[in-house]
Amino acid sequence: MLKKKVVSFAICNLLITSISHAGAMGDVNNNFAVYVPNLPASSEFTAGAVFLRPGGSNDYAVLVSPFTPDVTTPILSPDWEPKGIDADFSPGFTLNYRYVFANSGTDFNLYWTHLHTSDDSTFPVNRNPPPEQQMTGPFWNVGPDAGPVSSAAGQLKNKYDVLNAEVGKHLNFGPNLKSRFFAGVSGLWLEQEIIANFGGTDPILGPFRFGISTKSTYNAAGMRLGMEGEYDGWHNINVVGLLAGNLFIGSQQPSTNSTGSGSVLAAAGIPVNYQSISHKSFVQVVPALDAKLGLKYSRQFANDKLFAIEGGYMASIYVNAIQNYVPSTYVPGSLGIVSGAMFLQSLVKTTDSFSVDGPYVTASLKI
Repeated sequence: MLKKKVVSFAICNLLITSISHAGAMGDVNNNFAVYVPNLPASSEFTAGAVFLRPGGSNDYAVLVSPFTPDVTTPILSPDWEPKGIDADFSPGFTLNYRYVFANSGTDFNLYWTHLHTSDDSTFPVNRNPPPEQQMTGPFWNVGPDAGPVSSAAGQLKNKYDVLNAEVGKHLNFGPNLKSRFFAGVSGLWLEQEIIANFGGTDPILGPFRFGISTKSTYNAAGMRLGMEGEYDGWHNINVVGLLAGNLFIGSQQPSTNSTGSGSVLAAAGIPVNYQSISHKSFVQVVPALDAKLGLKYSRQFANDKLFAIEGGYMASIYVNAIQNYVPSTYVPGSLGIVSGAMFLQSLVKTTDSFSVDGPYVTASLKI
């Protein structure tokens, strides 16, 4: 009986000891801490190239195929095909300076991205007799009056600069995930211009040319809030990402201008006819979103200096940042663009978002 009690006591003691050891092991394995890192004072300089594609509503003309090939003319069954300018990836640059305050986990960051783009587009217009015959023109003049148009060309120009000034707080989640939460102010300088040129020969009025450009300019300042992270990978190659939101308040300035020439104008002593739709600037609020995802290789050398190369993909969108006033309908009997002039019956206000996306690569030095 005594032997059984001794054995039972030994088993209980073993179980208690095992549970105690398991709890201690769990504490060791779950050594996950969220803390502000004790960073030394440093300055980091970054320069890089961006290859960005501007996005938005880039349509400038409509191609009309009025005849259906499988029916007998003059029965008409028109088809309309809007024509836009497909923007390519264009080179720009980015500069960044960051200063870390000693033993605080706090930094100041200054960031600038610059991009200017120019893209062209054209398409053939079949002027053979029906049923192959096509017509083209701007969105507000694609009917029979625009029939003699035989050439159409478009150009898209964008100017884009963004400047961010941020104060950030570093926060580490365990040994592998470094994060930075930041807030600050931003500046945005944005200009988009779409140019459309049309030409042809009217059987009565003779040759004519007509061009129209719409330009939207938005200059603004705003608030910025976001976070970025870096996850330690393998062989000094880490995964990096960023997500930030902006709210801009600034001046919106739309303008539309046209030029025309033709026999009607020449007979009136007007070699080139200049017309415009102007509007004074007004205040516009624009929300925006920035994001990026990439890989970063870092190499530390003497005196705690650090060299890094980063590459990835970035994107930004600015909601309703592009606004224009454009023709809607013209006065009946005014002949449309074949006369080289606009006689408008109504206007329409257009609103579009602006975006950029594309790959980037940067090199940085921390000292």
